[in-house]
Amino acid sequence: MQQVLIAHRNDEGRHAADRIRGALDASLHVRCTNLDELADEQIEAAVRRADRVLVIVDRDWADGGSRALDDEPGRRLHSAVVVALAQGRALLAITLNDAGLPADDALGDAIAPLSSAPVFPLSADDWADDVAALIDEVSAALPVPAGPLRDQSSRQILFAAALVGIVVLLGGLLVASRIWFVDAPPAVGQWVAEVDYGRGVVREERFEFRQTAGEIAGSASWQGARRVIEDSVLDGERLSFHIRTHETLGSQRRELRHDYVAVPEGPDSLRFTLRTSGGFTERDELRFKATRAQ
Repeated sequence: MQQVLIAHRNDEGRHAADRIRGALDASLHVRCTNLDELADEQIEAAVRRADRVLVIVDRDWADGGSRALDDEPGRRLHSAVVVALAQGRALLAITLNDAGLPADDALGDAIAPLSSAPVFPLSADDWADDVAALIDEVSAALPVPAGPLRDQSSRQILFAAALVGIVVLLGGLLVASRIWFVDAPPAVGQWVAEVDYGRGVVREERFEFRQTAGEIAGSASWQGARRVIEDSVLDGERLSFHIRTHETLGSQRRELRHDYVAVPEGPDSLRFTLRTSGGFTERDELRFKATRAQ
């Protein structure tokens, strides 16, 4: 079971955290913890256990910047974000009721990389749709939990026999059609890379590519959030595709397009080029290497 920590700094954030927790508990196999449930000495351990940290940005914080974190609740939130950044935890910024995410120079040096986290706005008017989008984001990286074992020996024997028959039949069809002997493209598989996004933001990203009906499908993570790849093109051994994310500045929200090109460098390495467009600021082209996941 994956664990999610929800960090907030005032009553507005606490109310939103409780509603988010209820929605996640009802929809996903996930364990949520609110920051205000923890004593100061428990915060670091809780962040280390968490797979994701949701940081709620209220209007006062958005307007006041780092000054809004000078009180005790703000200090605790600041501490949790510092640990999450140091541990490379996946951060999501949740902005409330048209609050914008403060710019990095308004956050303070210690948590400035939070400005590059994926942003999900929540508003009272569009709460259901906004929370549904957040659930989709969190669930994208969640494994499907295994169900409980049951003692159904006779059914299991029948199922195993049927499965053996199906495997034999499929094996014959594969050999007959020569599919068995077709090599998969070098990019197919699971890959992991350390990506330096600049401004001190370094993330471990994961890529998964599979061949389906002659095309490459799969997913790529950006800033720790998994996205389905789109418009994949396999040109020889060169694979290109893009994913989409969003960023928010004030009351404005824009779609980002991330275009990737992956070229094999041996059987266990891919060289990536990444270009991002469509946001509020121009981003440099990134280059990094991914290795095949073990």
